[in-house]
Amino acid sequence: MDVTLQWDANIEPDRAGYRIYYDTDAGPPYEGTGAAESDSPIDEKITDVEIGDTASYTVMGLSDDETHFFAVTAYNTGGNESGYSNEVSTGNDISTGVEGASSASSGGGSGCFITSLNP
Repeated sequence: MDVTLQWDANIEPDRAGYRIYYDTDAGPPYEGTGAAESDSPIDEKITDVEIGDTASYTVMGLSDDETHFFAVTAYNTGGNESGYSNEVSTGNDISTGVEGASSASSGGGSGCFITSLNP
C-alpha cells in the first residue's frame, strides 16, 4: 500500500526538512518498519517535499493488512525538531479525523499537521 500524506509547509527561514514517522501502533514512539524508503522516521529535505505552501510525501510499500499511523515533524538547519503533528491513520476519515490538530512546537522547529491521507 502507498499512502500520500500532505501538510502545511513550515515557513521558518531556517527550515531544513521533515521527518515522516509511522507505525502500526498509535502514538509515539513511532518505530514502524516495512516502507520501501526506510524504517521510521523517513528523513526528507525541504526541496524534495515542498511545493508552495504545502508539503507532501508518499510512503510506499506498506502492508495492506494492517492499520498504519502517521505523524510528521519539521526540523531546521540547527537540527532542532518540532513536536509531532496530529496523528492520522489509514483508517481515518480525513474530513473528521484531524479536528483538534495541534501546531504546538518544541525544540525550535515549526509544528506542522497532516491535511490529507490517500491510501
